[in-house]
Amino acid sequence: MVSSGKVSSIDQDEKQLDQTNWRSIYLAGILVLSSAIQYSIFFGNMWPYLVSLDVTATESFFGIIIAAYSFSGVLCSPLFGLWADKVGSIKSPIYAGLFGQLVGNAIYILLGYVGFGAKYGFLVSRLICGIGSSCTSLFKSYGSTATTSADRARGMAIITSGFAIGIVVGPLFNACFVHLGPSGFMLLGIPVNMYTSPAIVGVIINSIGIFATKFLFVEKYVGLNNKVDIQSNLPPYDKLALGIVILTRSCQLFVLINIEVLMSPYSMMMFAFSETESINTIAIATGFFGVVELLMYGLYLLFRLDKYIKFRKNIKIGLLCLVLFQLLTFPYPFGDKVTTFNSNNSTAIAYQSNRSVERGRGCDELKFSWCKDLNQTNAWIYFIAFSVIIGLSFPIINISLNTLFSKIIGPRPQGILQGLMTSVSSIAQIIGPVLASFLYYSFGPKYAWILNIAVSLIILSLWCVFHNRLVPLKCKQNENVHTKEINNTSKT
Repeated sequence: MVSSGKVSSIDQDEKQLDQTNWRSIYLAGILVLSSAIQYSIFFGNMWPYLVSLDVTATESFFGIIIAAYSFSGVLCSPLFGLWADKVGSIKSPIYAGLFGQLVGNAIYILLGYVGFGAKYGFLVSRLICGIGSSCTSLFKSYGSTATTSADRARGMAIITSGFAIGIVVGPLFNACFVHLGPSGFMLLGIPVNMYTSPAIVGVIINSIGIFATKFLFVEKYVGLNNKVDIQSNLPPYDKLALGIVILTRSCQLFVLINIEVLMSPYSMMMFAFSETESINTIAIATGFFGVVELLMYGLYLLFRLDKYIKFRKNIKIGLLCLVLFQLLTFPYPFGDKVTTFNSNNSTAIAYQSNRSVERGRGCDELKFSWCKDLNQTNAWIYFIAFSVIIGLSFPIINISLNTLFSKIIGPRPQGILQGLMTSVSSIAQIIGPVLASFLYYSFGPKYAWILNIAVSLIILSLWCVFHNRLVPLKCKQNENVHTKEINNTSKT
C-alpha cells in the first residue's frame, strides 16, 4: 500500500502516463465510424438486391441473412477480445477484422455473376462481413482502458459517436447510389449500380482503415501500467450488474435490428411503396436518425455533459423511448385498411385512400392471409418516430451503458468482457430477425411490435428492481499509483 505522501509525489513520467492520449481515442472513433458506414450503407437496398439476384428468396430467408451478420459476431467477438488481451494489443485483431469486411464486400459486389443459388452467396458475404465487424468491440475496450476514470465518459462518447456519424454518412451515400439504377455500368469488369456501390465503398474504406491502423494508430493504456498490482488489489466486479448491462445492450440491438429487418418489406407492404421509394425513404429516415444521434453526441461533448450525466436514469429514459416508438407506430384496429392486391391477378386491382396504385404494391392477399384485417399506420409518423425517438434513445443509452459497463468492471483489461457483451448482444441480433420475421410473415406486423414492447419492458423492470446494484466498482483509497483514477471512479 502506498502512502498518500508518496502518491502526491509521483514523478513526471508517471503523471504523463495518467493523461489520456486523445489522439488515439479520436482515431479509434474514426475507425469505428468506418465500420458504421459499412453497416448503415446497406440499409434499404439489401432486400431488393436479394430478390433481383434470386427470385426464390423470401422474407424469412432475408431475416436469416440479417441474422448471419450477427452470428459471426457471436463467435468472433470474444475471440477477438481474448486475442487482444493475450497479446496486449488490439492491432492484429483489427487487421483481421478489416480484412474480413473487405473480403465480404468483394463477394457482395460479384454476386451478380452467380447464377442459381445466389441467395446463399449473399448469406456467405454477410457472414464474412460480420466476422470483420466483430473487431469493433476492441475499440470500446481500448477506450475504457486508454482513458482515466475522469475522462472515461468523454472518451467512450467519442468512440461511440463514431458510430453515430457513420449512421449519417452511410445513407447519404446510398441515396446518391439510387440514381445509378439497378443496371448501372461496368468498370473493369466490376458491376457498379445502386446495389453494388455500397460494397464498393466498403472495400475502399477497409483499405484506408488497414493503412491508418498500421501507420497512424498508437496504443497507450493509461490505467494498466501496473497490471499486477491492480489485479491483486481490485475487488471482484458485480456479476449481476454486469449481466443486466449486457442484457440491456442486447435488448437495444434486438429492437433496432427487428425494426431494420422489417423496414423495407414493411414499407412496401404497409405504405404501398415501390422499391425505389422504399430505398429513398429509408435512406432519408436513417440519415435523420444519424443526425439526431450526432446532435446528441455533439451537445454532450461540446458542453461536457459527462459532469452531470446520471447513468441509470438515462438508461431508463432510453428504454422508455424504445417502447414509445412501438406504441406510436402500432397498427391499431381502426382507420383505413392497407392497400391490398392479389399476385395471381394480371391487372392492377389495388386501392389506397381511393387512389389506384400499380399492381404488386401493397399487401399480397395471396401471400399473407392477414392482409384484409390489417389497418394502415401513418408513414410520416412511422419514419419521423424512427428518426427522432429511436435516434434519441441510442446516444442516451450508449453513452451511459458503455461508460457504466467499464466502471462496473474497474481498471482491468476488458477485451474479453467487451467481446462477451458484443457476443451476447449479437445472439439477440440473431434471434430477433428470425423471430420477428416469423411473426411478421405468419401473423402480421402487430405481433412483431408486441415482441419488441415486451422485451423492452422486461429489461426496464430489471433496472427498477436492481437499481442499487447497478453502480461503478468501489475501491479502497491509496491502493497503488492509480489511486486518483480509482477515486474518480467511485464518485461517478
